[in-house]
Amino acid sequence: MISPRCFSSVIAHARLASSLAAIGVLGLASPLSAQIRVVNSGDSITAGAGSSTPQRAYSAVLASLLGSGYAVQAQGTGGSTVLSNGQPSFSDTPTYTASLAANPNIVTILLGTNDSKAVNVARIDEFVGDYVSLIDDYRALPTAPRVYLALPPPAVELASGDISGAAVANEIIPLVFEAARQRNLRVIDLNTPFADSFATYVSDGVHPNDEGHRIIAERMRDAIVSGRSLRALPLPWQRSTVGVGLNGADALDQDNQLIVLGAGVSVGGGSDSFRLVAQPVSGDMEVTARYVGQRNMNPLSTTLGESSAGVMLRAGAGAGARHVSVFATPQNGVSLRWRTADGANTGIFTVADVRPPVWLRVRRVGNVFTGFYSGNGSDWSALGQPITLALPETLLAGFAANSGSSDQLTRAGFEQINLTGSGAQNPPQVVDDDPPPVTVEDGRTRGGRSLFAVRSPETFRADFLERPRGSIWREMR
Repeated sequence: MISPRCFSSVIAHARLASSLAAIGVLGLASPLSAQIRVVNSGDSITAGAGSSTPQRAYSAVLASLLGSGYAVQAQGTGGSTVLSNGQPSFSDTPTYTASLAANPNIVTILLGTNDSKAVNVARIDEFVGDYVSLIDDYRALPTAPRVYLALPPPAVELASGDISGAAVANEIIPLVFEAARQRNLRVIDLNTPFADSFATYVSDGVHPNDEGHRIIAERMRDAIVSGRSLRALPLPWQRSTVGVGLNGADALDQDNQLIVLGAGVSVGGGSDSFRLVAQPVSGDMEVTARYVGQRNMNPLSTTLGESSAGVMLRAGAGAGARHVSVFATPQNGVSLRWRTADGANTGIFTVADVRPPVWLRVRRVGNVFTGFYSGNGSDWSALGQPITLALPETLLAGFAANSGSSDQLTRAGFEQINLTGSGAQNPPQVVDDDPPPVTVEDGRTRGGRSLFAVRSPETFRADFLERPRGSIWREMR
């Protein structure tokens, strides 16, 4: 079986190329294509597993939700993986070839569940590179489709060597975020919607039922039509796994909540382990945010009382670096934490009777550092006494999260973020800058972008067909 890795290799095979040409899929769509073409690529969930009928699978439901302006295809193969050397790899399946031949305008990719199997996790260091290659295969198509990556839903632990829910939650999901970050793609969160009522939606432990497929379709519709999705923080934001623990991830959601996925035992003692998302800031500075809470990524594991997340000013990403921070926990209050010398024991001052959501703040004025908390963002209470500490002029200012365990990821959320100081840049507002593509394609591009401005099917005729051509060209420069 021919198993190409990119579209150019598909058409390089003469027999396959002639077959595709015969059914008219090698060329671009006709100049007045009636529909935006959506291809859902993936594994058995995309193929419809778990739904009671094909009409209740998420691709069919998505087609109904999007309406007549869109044509939706499901291209899923059971058991398929992101990994090129997976068993089997999606890139070795007929559905991969068919998904390319469809010449889509929009592609969603829902893979990763089968990459959690023991035989595939052994090659997990190849996951991001293989995912990026798959993404590039789609983006190299003549239509230059917009690509969305989907987080796989939670799963239970199946038989030994089979799908691992823990690996999906703690290893695969951060890698999906990383692949999306490397290609500046949006991520559709199909994991969190199932976390609170997992058994309700996933009766066999892996495949969503009809209601689960409906939720997937709604999430995909919201991303495609309204831009409701997740995106990585841009530069100058940096991310680090401090100390010992799983690699985490970070993203802004559609409501500008910062999500930090992190593992690690604690921020305390002489050595820390946690996830840090921060940027270099100089001079007097302040980090403020509303901590909304946290929970384990794996919904079938217990969120530990030792988990915590908060705002931090830190002299580097070393495990024993000096810092002053304000942390909150799901159940055990808020605390000011500080380290006065590299590797020194951590000081801590705790107020126990505080529950999330809670506002947190850490401030530097000269060499004086102060921590605060608030229940409403207006009335602030100091945590302990101000700390005088000689730290470098430039510090890493940002957000930290740990799960209380080196092998479990926590998901912590922060809202209404505000950083001040020299060089500080607040997270950008998440806006719908990826509206649906146009329904007209004539093959012309400028700088890799379609010459047709982005419009929905409903507004295309009024915006383009009834406007003088010269005005179109001016608009698209």
